[in-house]
Amino acid sequence: EGDTVYADPPYHKAGVKYTKGGFNESDHERLATSLYYAKERGASFFAHNADTDMVRYWYEEWAEIIPMAEKRRINSKGSERGDVPCVLIVGGVDE
Repeated sequence: EGDTVYADPPYHKAGVKYTKGGFNESDHERLATSLYYAKERGASFFAHNADTDMVRYWYEEWAEIIPMAEKRRINSKGSERGDVPCVLIVGGVDE
């Protein structure tokens, strides 16, 4: 109770492998479940992720989802530089 958690996992569907096994769909779901239980115990949390249907599904019933866009200036493909849709997910802040 009274703690604040910030989670910034690899973006859902990004295919980024920061660890040997990567961060897969079940890891994202497990993170969402962990944040839910942290909120139930009185913690507040902020999480950042890609704006995908699954991310919204995991959080929409019990957290606030704030759509955003990140500016990406670095990419090997110039045509893919620019705004990337993402979400800030917030829970337990005003409860």
